[in-house]
Amino acid sequence: MCVKQVPDTANVEVDPVTGVLKRDGAQSKLNPYDLYAMESSLGMKERRMGEYDLILCGKQTTDGDTARVGPEVAQWLGIPHASNVLEIRETGPGWI
Repeated sequence: MCVKQVPDTANVEVDPVTGVLKRDGAQSKLNPYDLYAMESSLGMKERRMGEYDLILCGKQTTDGDTARVGPEVAQWLGIPHASNVLEIRETGPGWI
């Protein structure tokens, strides 16, 4: 599962030169969209480091809204991916 910390405020400034969020002094929290992936993974069987058969990512982050991490991880690993999954109804060995 992939998760990210994001600023815990909507009042984050953007550096006009670099275009990057100014995070200094801003409190952080777990990206809210990643919570859905975390909840789904906790309901599934044994999750372990190393080998994998499913990688869960949140829809997007509240600080960038690019929604690129999931598809980019799949591309880098050379595996298929699905975006905008609304619900996981049932899982079994080798299928979801």
